Amino acid sequence: MSANFSTGLVRPGRSTPDSPSQPISWITADEFFKSDALLRMDPVLRMLLMSDGSTTALLQALWLSPIRVEVILQKELPLNPPTAAFLGAVPGADALTREAWLTADGRRLVYASSVILIEALPRPLLRAVSGRQKPLGLLFQETGQAVLRDRLQIAPVPDAAAIGTRGRTGGPFWMRRYRMSLGTRPGPRPVASIQEQFIGAPFLP
Repeated sequence: MSANFSTGLVRPGRSTPDSPSQPISWITADEFFKSDALLRMDPVLRMLLMSDGSTTALLQALWLSPIRVEVILQKELPLNPPTAAFLGAVPGADALTREAWLTADGRRLVYASSVILIEALPRPLLRAVSGRQKPLGLLFQETGQAVLRDRLQIAPVPDAAAIGTRGRTGGPFWMRRYRMSLGTRPGPRPVASIQEQFIGAPFLP
């Protein structure tokens, strides 16, 4: 998919953002695997970027500590056309946009931007997401339903394009985006677009 996805904070009164402050050059996981960047990358970061599983679960395994969520913004907004195209959904549908840190032992590790289709969520899961108490990956896991992650894309970003780089140096940083669906093939239901920014924090304790 070539559609842009959110890379900036959502401002009150606006629809879900459809472009970053600077263009992001997304590549597929296969293209990333063949790139020279992998040779110079910390193997933990490489694993986090390329995994098709739960980032929350991977961070918990690395830190041997519960992964918590620090919600920066959460707001209902209409689904914009680029994000709808990435999801395979109808533009204008009601969506819940969340900007949040994943943390361990009080340390901010990953900045996650999520756009969630409200009508696609089971009511108990919607209530849990609205409560802002747990990471999305953990909430989806607790439903007991199969979760499919696909359309993985990866990109390096300069400091100024990343949300969570305030006060941090040492870029370029890395981000990834993917679609999350509930159910199994051939009929999973797309429920969320997830974008995660890995911005130079040490991913081991």
